[in-house]
Amino acid sequence: MIPLMTPYGLASDGGSLLCVADSSARVVQCYDLNNREVFYIRQAGDEPLASPVGVAFDSNGNVLVSDSINARVYVFSHQGEYLREFGNGETTFNRPAGIAVAGNGDVYVVDVLAHKLKKFDKDGHYRGEFPRDGSGEPLSLPSNVAVDREGNTYVTDSMNFTIKKYDRDGNFLKSFGEVGDAPGSFARPRGVAVDSDLHVYAVDASFDNFQIFDQEGKLLLFVGKPGNGPGEFYLPSGLFIDKHDRIFVADTYNKRIQIFEYLR
Repeated sequence: MIPLMTPYGLASDGGSLLCVADSSARVVQCYDLNNREVFYIRQAGDEPLASPVGVAFDSNGNVLVSDSINARVYVFSHQGEYLREFGNGETTFNRPAGIAVAGNGDVYVVDVLAHKLKKFDKDGHYRGEFPRDGSGEPLSLPSNVAVDREGNTYVTDSMNFTIKKYDRDGNFLKSFGEVGDAPGSFARPRGVAVDSDLHVYAVDASFDNFQIFDQEGKLLLFVGKPGNGPGEFYLPSGLFIDKHDRIFVADTYNKRIQIFEYLR
């Protein structure tokens, strides 16, 4: 097994498979947590991965990987075989990062340098982007995205220090958090995820924790502190919650993944 270098995006298929994008190592590591086996995704056809950042699973169990340098989203089978890609046709990316798949199969990709969230159907056909120009709620270097069970999207608006929520049609609904150093505020927001009760989770790399909000934006809890022990973090980034409400956090500079569970 190859040690992790800088794990960032990650996703679980809701079963035993966990895939982690390691941008520095230029590889996606996929772990079978039940059988303690691992396989590696290093290239898409003849093209090596250059900087894999985001990972997601579609409804068929395929692995979607965003590569910020190659400016593509690649699609691999559940076993890691290259299938296809998008972002090299009429619709291109500047720097794709976070990626998420909705219940209806729609794929959402954050394009950092375009300051947009781009929407595709399950076959990779472009379906639009938001926020729309002139909407009054522009994104500034967005980084990550999550989709809840109702089809709403949550985008980490990194340089506006907030999480923004949109409906499935791209209409702005609300923001979570603001810049600051108090609980409920953000300094370096990164990964975002939503649990089955629609609580919103957001990693902050500066605070070395993740914070949990209700749908009204009220802070419910924060988890973590600086360090390298269990429940401690060093510049964490990626965040994913599976259908069992298991919480996966990329503890980036501790070079590991930590797993938590939401208990009612």
